[in-house]
Amino acid sequence: MGSFLSIGECMIEMANPGNGRYTRGVAGDTLNTAWYARHLFPADWSVVYGTWIGTDHVSQDVLAALAVVNTTAAGDSFAAGFLAARART
Repeated sequence: MGSFLSIGECMIEMANPGNGRYTRGVAGDTLNTAWYARHLFPADWSVVYGTWIGTDHVSQDVLAALAVVNTTAAGDSFAAGFLAARART
């Protein structure tokens, strides 16, 4: 059993799917690294993403999006604690 920690900042990603309306997603090099590490490493590895999250509404949306990743990916062997975030005060 091993462990992997990716530390960094995630970012808001804006995309136009071609209909003139932009969608907002969450991405970034360190977040993507943690995502792929979780899918590539054995299930008994712990994969954690460490970042700072603000207290504004957009930051809370990011936190909610990452919580959904942590919850819905359980079937893909996501380890509990994929997200280690702390709000700045």
